This record gives sequence, structure tokens and C-alpha cells, in this order.
Amino acid sequence: MTTFLILLTAMMAIFPLCGEDLRDLTHLKQDFVLETKRIKLPEFPDAFNPSIVRWQGNLLMSFRTYDPETHSTDLIGFVWLDDNFNPISTPTLLVREDELTAEISEAKDPRLLVVGHDLLMIYSNLYPFDTPISRMMVGKVEILDDGSFKISSPSSLIQYDGEIPQRKEKNWVPFAYHNMLVLAYSIQPHRLLIPLPGSDRCISLASSIGTIKWEWGNLMGGTPAIRVDDFYLSFFHTNKAMASVQSHGQVMNHYFMGAYTFEGQYPFAVTGISHHPIVAKTFYEGPMYTTWKPLRVIFPSGLIVEGNDIWVSYGRQDHEMWVVKFDKAKLLASLKPVTTLYPYLP
Repeated sequence: MTTFLILLTAMMAIFPLCGEDLRDLTHLKQDFVLETKRIKLPEFPDAFNPSIVRWQGNLLMSFRTYDPETHSTDLIGFVWLDDNFNPISTPTLLVREDELTAEISEAKDPRLLVVGHDLLMIYSNLYPFDTPISRMMVGKVEILDDGSFKISSPSSLIQYDGEIPQRKEKNWVPFAYHNMLVLAYSIQPHRLLIPLPGSDRCISLASSIGTIKWEWGNLMGGTPAIRVDDFYLSFFHTNKAMASVQSHGQVMNHYFMGAYTFEGQYPFAVTGISHHPIVAKTFYEGPMYTTWKPLRVIFPSGLIVEGNDIWVSYGRQDHEMWVVKFDKAKLLASLKPVTTLYPYLP
């Protein structure tokens, strides 16, 4: 009898009861979503999780892609785009010769950010390189004579308050403050660290807790945060196991995107957050692809704010690159105010 109940429970998770109403995620679509566009690279047809930045007067995009021999996803590439997000250069793979001290690498999800006169890439990789433990990395992006890109002297961030040796670190939120790189270790609490240049250490800057309510999974970093007027704006991601019309009734992890704002000065407390996931009609359409497990994935990783337009670059299903355009005024007006319960230095 016990075996039968276990099998029944498993079957119900995969195949919901007939007649059960499934959530249709397109019903969440907001009027501030203006358009979406897929970015395709014939040289890397399965590239995903793009980050975008305006650099030297043009749009530069980084991305993850698959190794054609090992099928691993530790390759990082770069390509220049025009203002309509069309590629205008030949994509090249990142040179990481200063970083790797062993054959093993799991470089993941680069975020690009301009800090002062430097273009930085913030990402995660194994450290030490022969262990399964991921740490956040920060390096300066350099353009080589042949047009390819290199990370100069990347630092592994391994010493900071609250560091957990066996925890895989990823998805910290970078932003620039007075020409200084700041990293948000978490969103709730909003805990901020300053990496010390040329070292593996971070010092604590601030931390605060606000009245954030979100029912779609744990808040995790997504795009860099960009200064907008007197505050910062960023887009996070979460995931939740559920069945939906878009998953054809199968229970699987759905990745969601939301926006949040925080103060432009100490203690940088969160001031606003999306009521529910941001959804465009195309977010959860398209092929499922073969991934490490069944997923419906939207992963925001790049942000540009210009005039009244907000562009977020995101990966879809770990095999596609897209950008979505938002009306800035309407998106900001849609955010739910967050009250700070208390700020403190950890």
C-alpha cells in the first residue's frame, strides 16, 4: 500500500489531475512590456544568458555557450551589436589564460559593468580550480589587437563576512558607486560588499531588511544594478516548481523575472519591488530543449536604461538569447513600495 501511494504521488506530480486548472503565465503580461527580440549568432546557435553594456559608444554583449566537444557550458563569448541589437562583428571566445590554473573550469553567467574608466566582468568559477566550489570572480575586460577579449588578472572573492566555505557562490548583483565596484551578496537582506582591488577580500558596506513579499521563490541576483535618477534599478530572478500551461501540465522549475529598486546612497535599502513576475508573451514559448532537467527558464543578465526605455537581455531555456523592452515610467510605477525595517552593519 505504501509503495502504491508513493507511485501515485509521483504520477500526480508529473501528470496533474484531469480537469485541474493550470496557471497560464501569459495572463501575467504587463502593459509596460513593449517588445521582445531574439538575438541569433550563427557561429554559436545555442548561446544563452547574454549581458549587455554600452562601451566605447557601442553595445557590447557577452554570453555563455556550449563547448562543441565536451558540451560543457563554460565558454564565454563577446560580440558587438548595433542599436537594434543586431550583431555587427564576428563573435569571439574569451581568452582566460590569466585565470585558469587547471583544466577544470565552470565559468558561468558573466555580467558586464562599467566602473569609472574600466569595463569589468563579474562571474562565477571554481576556486580552487580543482574543487567543485564556485566563487565569484571579478576581472577587467581588455580588447586585444585581433579584436578578441581577455580578462586581466581576475580576482576570486573568498574572504568576506559570513563566507561559507562549502557554498557555491553565484548571482551577486554588481553596481558602480562613485567609480567603485559594489556587490550585493543578497537581496533580502540587502547585504552589500566592496571587493578590495588586487585581493581576494571584500569588506562589508551595509545591510538592511525591508517589507518584501514575494511568493515565486527565493530572490536571487540577475542583472547589474544601474543608477536611475537618485536610485538604482535591477532585475532579479527566482524559481519555483509548479505546473503551468507553458509546461504542458508537468511540474517543473519555472524561472521568473522581477524588478527592484534601492536607495542611491547608504544604507542602499530596497525601496520597491515587482508585485509578481514580469512576463512577456514570448517568455515561456518555444522549444523545451534538452537541459540538465525539465525547466521553463527566463534568466535576466543585462540591463541598459536610456531615456524612457529599459532594455533587459535574458536567456531563454539555456539555449537562446533575447532582449525585452520596457516603458521605464510605467515599469517604475508598477513597483510595490518597500519599507525598511532596520538598516545595520553586519
